[in-house]
Amino acid sequence: RIILECSNYTSGIPHISFFNLTASCEVTILWSSEHACPLPIPTSEISDSVCSIVDPFDGATISLSTLSNDSHVMSVGGDYIIGLCGPISKAPEHCKDNHAGVCHHHDNQWMKMSDANHSLTIVSHSPHAVDVQYSSGESCDSQMTWTVNVHMYCSNHNNSDRPYLESTSGCEIRFTWPTSALCLTEIEGCFVTNTDGTIQDLEPLVSQTWNGAYLDDSE
Repeated sequence: RIILECSNYTSGIPHISFFNLTASCEVTILWSSEHACPLPIPTSEISDSVCSIVDPFDGATISLSTLSNDSHVMSVGGDYIIGLCGPISKAPEHCKDNHAGVCHHHDNQWMKMSDANHSLTIVSHSPHAVDVQYSSGESCDSQMTWTVNVHMYCSNHNNSDRPYLESTSGCEIRFTWPTSALCLTEIEGCFVTNTDGTIQDLEPLVSQTWNGAYLDDSE
């Protein structure tokens, strides 16, 4: 069992700071390395024309240009229209002249939920996934505005490239969008996405070796 520990140790020689062998033949190694430290997650600038983001970890360009047409989402609560890479081009009444990025049809009328300004955040590697966050929501109630998030991830299934409503909670709404546009062919390296959303690049550790001796003087 190898435990990776974040440290500022930068030498090319692996730093093994703890080595333990139990009576049950379990070996535990503590490996201190700068490569075990979380990497900053890249986020694009907020704009109404955000359509791509470059992943600095593997150099891949994640582009949503093929999905830039207006996309309709069906749900029991009505219809939604999501515009990527710019405002909704054929927005319905009450949305068409308001630079709309997300619209909702409910109680026999359309309403604008957010304008077209959004950012992209890379949230996963191997395969890629991004979150699209619309930053300028319309008024939801007297104190809050709408928060709209779209989680997009790699999927090559036949029903891909169609968003669907995942959840609504108060003034927050979340969509999930499986799409083949995020299934890139480039070699994506050795990345780990932790449960807290942080990312670690372990590729520099792949070729490292360590030779040492373990002396058991417990007896």
